[in-house]
Amino acid sequence: MRFFPKETNFFLLFEDYARVIEASGQLLLQLNKKANRNGELVKKARRLELKADDICHTIYQETNTSFITPIDREDIYLLARTLDNIVDLIENIISNINVYGIKKLEPNFKKFIDLQALTTKHLAQLINLLKDKEKHLPEIKKLIIKINYFENQGDELIREEFRLLFSDHKNPVEIIKWMDLFENIESVLDECEEVSYLVEDIIIKNF
Repeated sequence: MRFFPKETNFFLLFEDYARVIEASGQLLLQLNKKANRNGELVKKARRLELKADDICHTIYQETNTSFITPIDREDIYLLARTLDNIVDLIENIISNINVYGIKKLEPNFKKFIDLQALTTKHLAQLINLLKDKEKHLPEIKKLIIKINYFENQGDELIREEFRLLFSDHKNPVEIIKWMDLFENIESVLDECEEVSYLVEDIIIKNF
């Protein structure tokens, strides 16, 4: 007879999330090669977004029903929610590029896409190290610093792009479209940085 419920491996669930995060970032990267064939990417992004929602729901459910969790429940909720935000933002970017009928990407947006692909890749590595955080502290610290550096680069890029958007006298509708896309992709980097801070807090609490 089982007196205690089976323990949920939350770290495996977060590793599933890491795979979805990296896959989403790589999917967005494909826009640099084929922005004019975005329709197929929209479907793939939607599938990844639904998968992320399923993982998030499972994490919430297991957190609510687990007798013991490896880290604070509040941290589990925050981490899952922020990771879900990243996938939602990427799906929204890919979808809106299609809705807006954009066939050619702004040069700085291409740079941003490259930057988010790097950031989401590093973030996935960071999440995968959570399970054995005590063994990988130096690697974790390096990844957190890199993610912060990428986010700072994003801040510089968006300032430059907004200056260009308004100085090039573009159609106001086009300006609105691009401002939305740039703000969303900057938010991807912001949320990645937020996850890195959450991981840092988790390590401090549990070391």
